[in-house]
Amino acid sequence: MIIALESAIAYLRGNAGLSALVGDRVADKHRFGVQSGDWPVPSSAVQVRYDGGGSELYLTVQVSRLEITCYGKSRYEATKVYNALVTACRASTKVPVQTTQGKALVYWMNLVSAPSVWRDADVNVDGLLVFAEICVAETDVL
Repeated sequence: MIIALESAIAYLRGNAGLSALVGDRVADKHRFGVQSGDWPVPSSAVQVRYDGGGSELYLTVQVSRLEITCYGKSRYEATKVYNALVTACRASTKVPVQTTQGKALVYWMNLVSAPSVWRDADVNVDGLLVFAEICVAETDVL
């Protein structure tokens, strides 16, 4: 079965505008740190996590609610990442993405809130928090 969260991350990583700002720093939890392979502190990045959603027991699609945090070196840089996220969501219409469970079909990804500005005190990075929904086919689309 296709996993909606993995599909969302793959979709966002595959968006050229967003990737130009964050590179491959899109994940289900941030990886800011000082160890080899960690994300530089501060840097532009996107964190995507599940935040509930409806259940369609008789359909082979998942509609999941997501919590998305857009990070940046400054509030201005975090806003640039958020703007790229908005553009990516507006462009999502039946986009296939590769996941570990097969090729997922992202029907759409929509923002469902305005952003909240905050600063992650643990890593000292500015961020904008926004909520989204994604609709993904549960089966591999080959």
